[in-house]
Parts: sequence; structure tokens; C-alpha cells
Amino acid sequence: MAIRSSRSRVAKLVAGLAAISLVAAACGGGSDADVNTGETTAPPTTTAEPAGTATTAPTTTVVSGGGGSSEQTDLIRTLDGVQTGGTLRIGVEAETDGLNPTVNRFAAAAYNMGYTVFEPLFAWDATGQPVPYLAESSESSEDGMEFIIHLRPDVLFSDGEPLNADAIVVNFEALLADALISLAVRPALNLDNPIEKVDDLTVKFNLSLPNKQFATGLVGQLGMPGSPKWLAAAIDDPTLNQMPVGTGPFVIESRTQDQSTKFVRNDNWWQTLQNGTPVYLDAIEFFPNTDSLTSASQLVAGDLDGFATTNADAIAEIRDKGDAFIKIDDDQGEESFAMMNTSKPPFDDIRVRQAITFATPRQNYIDFVGAGILREADSMFAPELIWNNPDVVQEGDEPERSGPLVEAYCADFPENCDGGRVNIDLQYSGPSVVQEIIADILAAGWGDFFNVNRVVLLQDDHITNVALGVSQIVTWRQFGAPDPTADRVWLACDSMGFLSLNWPRFCDEEREDLLNQARETTDLDARVALWQEIQQKVHDDYLYIFFTHTLWMSAFDAKVRNACGVSSPDGAELLCTNNGSMFNHASWIVEG
Repeated sequence: MAIRSSRSRVAKLVAGLAAISLVAAACGGGSDADVNTGETTAPPTTTAEPAGTATTAPTTTVVSGGGGSSEQTDLIRTLDGVQTGGTLRIGVEAETDGLNPTVNRFAAAAYNMGYTVFEPLFAWDATGQPVPYLAESSESSEDGMEFIIHLRPDVLFSDGEPLNADAIVVNFEALLADALISLAVRPALNLDNPIEKVDDLTVKFNLSLPNKQFATGLVGQLGMPGSPKWLAAAIDDPTLNQMPVGTGPFVIESRTQDQSTKFVRNDNWWQTLQNGTPVYLDAIEFFPNTDSLTSASQLVAGDLDGFATTNADAIAEIRDKGDAFIKIDDDQGEESFAMMNTSKPPFDDIRVRQAITFATPRQNYIDFVGAGILREADSMFAPELIWNNPDVVQEGDEPERSGPLVEAYCADFPENCDGGRVNIDLQYSGPSVVQEIIADILAAGWGDFFNVNRVVLLQDDHITNVALGVSQIVTWRQFGAPDPTADRVWLACDSMGFLSLNWPRFCDEEREDLLNQARETTDLDARVALWQEIQQKVHDDYLYIFFTHTLWMSAFDAKVRNACGVSSPDGAELLCTNNGSMFNHASWIVEG
């Protein structure tokens, strides 16, 4: 029983690292059982910018039925017709194990709930750059080994505790003390002296390697401070992890896991007191449901005011309703792919990695799983983003190239083959009809060259096996940070160990040098060139087989206004949504 408990805690961490953005930005829950249902033929309505557009962040597209409209866009970000009061009811795709950023899993659902009560040190602006939020300013030392944050004055947690340097130190000490979350923190910091209080409103992070992009790591879970008094109490009483205390615009009123979590307006919110920033809603209530089709039906029936989903059937359901709902599409974040563990046979041999890549029936996957809604992916970047290397093209549907590679491998390692085919385990999460369809498609394409043994695990166990390096090839969903520095952890050599966040367990020293150069410079053109070279290296190492860009839809009843109207305390327009997560506190509801 103790061993099982440990594995469960590991799974919660690695699943939650979707949102731990000191060194990561998107894992998306590993491989979400209901990511892409692919059971609809609705045409895509996302508007894509021309390739090469100088965009550093996902472009959210407002769609209305078969296309966007200025009227719908006005409803997304507007200051007209403000009404005060009411409760915004939001559906989320999953429940979270808790709402304590120092110990709990933060994926999309946890972020949507967490943003009501917590605020980050930095936030993504509309161009995908980190801008100060609770931090007032920051600077890096000339050598990139120190990162200094100056906090805003007179900010209070909702329990009256001050947000100061001591509070930030307490939060990072808690992160480092957690056996699991510390995996996401330790590689970036000099553990002999990781964080120092300079003065009451200034902290200094001492880094393990030069990193002038350190702010990208403080836009998410690791940069969402909780009240030190609450953190201390939660150590003695872990049930308090469900009742968070932050600096945000709402405070928690009630929480019943797997049913609902309700937050009410914080009338003492520091931004209201200092800047007059209003909170129009009386409350926001979240309702978890793993069946997004049910959430879609509840939105149509008026039982919900909004929800976010990657479920293609649910997306089609809302698209079919035309202008009755506001639809915000984002498919420039995370990707779906197959991923190989290179630390053990047979995928420690590049010939096998190449052979399975060439044999992959990629077009069948795109046609049946993508179902006309999902765009095919060649790499970790959408083609509109400046980071994308247009010369990198994902191979597949070339089985004629697989035969000679498999024949040569089996001649060298007959113990790993049977009948002239390589023996492999395909691992995925379940039970899931969608994942079984995906497995059917892949196994059919690979069958001439591989003996495919299917391994179906509950999602926590699926993720744990990958973190422990006991899997072979898996289906997965990941990447998608607005700034790729936050995705470095999934590729870095220093992320490997007994538990590895470099899931393929592949260390390429040349790629590592490129990754380090990319975080040491602030020159955007240089960073783009480096990430395009990294992208080529990832392709050439044959670690991933990219399938599609994940499509997130955030949908709202038309009575919900200003859904994308959040700005930083300094007035910077913030990114509307990122992999299904968004701030909701600037919204209001138009009744009648």
C-alpha cells in the first residue's frame, strides 16, 4: 500500500507539471483520455495567420458558427454595458487533487479555479511575453546567474498577511521541500543558496545556470504565492489544501470535490483598493465533469455559463449553435504525439525509432481522430509562431523505408524480435474508446514491422510509468508554452534521473548547449534561430511522432461579457487563454 501511495503522488506531480512553468509549460495531463474524440466531421473554424507571421504567442480566434463576427469579438473584450452581480458558472474537464500550489496538481482545471484566488508574479501578455503582475519589476545580472524581483508594495493576502520578500521565500522553501514538486524547481536553482531576501520587497534567485528568461517560469504554479500563515496551517491540516488563501480577486467559500467549488468576491482585493480595479461578479462557481458533451449540453440548456474543452464532439455541438454562444479557439499550444523511451531496447536504437516513424499511418490518424477539426502537427510549434522551423516536416506513411531498418535491427538483436518483427509495448491511458481507436490505427500501420503489445493503464499509472522510464512507446500530449523556454524541461539533460521529466530520457549534448544558449540571451532573433535549430535536432533524434495540434475551445453564453478583458496591474493586455486556462475575474453577466 505504501508503494502504491508513492506512485500515486509521483503521478500527481508529473501530470500536474502541465502547469508548473518554472521549467515547464504543458504536459496536458500526459495523455488525456478524452483529448480528441474525432467522432465529428464539423469543418474547422479557426482562422490561421499566414505562415511566418511574427507571433510569439497563440492567437485566440473568436468564432461564431461558421466564422467570426465583430459583434462576437466585442463581447469578448468590451467595457460597454457593465452590469454588477451574479454568479458565473464554469464547467471544467476534470477535478484537481487540491488548490495549494506548493503541493498539488495544477492542470487546466486547477488553473481556472486557482486564478480566482491566486495571482502570479508574472503573466503572459497578449504577445506571449512575461510581464510583471505581483512583481513590480525584475532584472537579471549581467552573467544571468541572478534574477531579482521587486514586489509591489501594500499587497495583502486575503487573510491580512503581507505579500513581501519573506512570503516569497516561504513559498519557495515549501516548493523545494516537497519531494515531488521540487523536481521542477531544483534544476534551475543553486541549491546551496537558492533564494535570498534582499529587503522587504526584494528577493534574489541564485541560479544553477545562466538564465535571462527566468520570468517565464514564474507565470504559473511556481509563481502563484499563497499566504504563509495558510501554508503553515496546511502542513498540520492537509484538508486546508482545498481552501486556498491568495492575493486574488475572490476568496473561496465552499468546495466539494467532484461536485463544485465556489469563490466569492474579495471586497478587500488590493487592486480594487489601490487602483479602483472593479470585480463585477458576486461569485464564480466551477463544476467538474470529465464528459465534455454533458457540459456542452448544460451550456446549451442554460445550466452553465461557460466551459473549456478539447473534446471534438463537444466543440462541434457548440459550433452548431451559431451566435448563441461565444467561442474562443486556440490550437497553437500543445500537441498530440507518440513518444519513445530511448533508455531501453528497442528504442535505444535509432533504426527502430526511424522505422516506427516511417511506418506510422499518420494520415489515417489525422483523418479519423482529427476529423476535420484538428490541424496536423509537424513539431512542437504551430506554423504561425515565429519559433516554428518550416523546414521540419514530420515523416510518416512511408512503410517502404521501414523494412530494411527492421531487418538490420533484428539481425543484430534477434532476442528483441519475433517473426522478423520488433517486439514493442504501446502504452496508453484508459479505459477510453478514443484511445482504443488511436491504438487500432497505430497498430494497423505498424503491424508489418512490429509486434504490438497493448498496455492500457489508468492515467496516473500511465504517467508514472513514463516518469520511471519503464514504458516503451506511449501516446501523449504536451508542449505549448507561449515562450518555449518554459518547455525546456521536457528536453533538457538535467531533467533526467530516477524520475525523469525528459520523458524520452534522451540527452543530446549539442541540443543541451542550444537550450542553454536560448535561455542565456534576450535577443529575440537569436532565440528564434536557436529554437529552430533545437526543433531540427529533436526531429533528427526521432523521439516523437507528431500527429495534431490540440484544439482548445472556451465557450460562453452570449450574456457573458469581457471574457478576455483581463490586464496586468500596469495595464498590459494579457493572453486570453492558454491551453484551456484563463482568468475570469474581469467578466460580467448581462441579465435580461
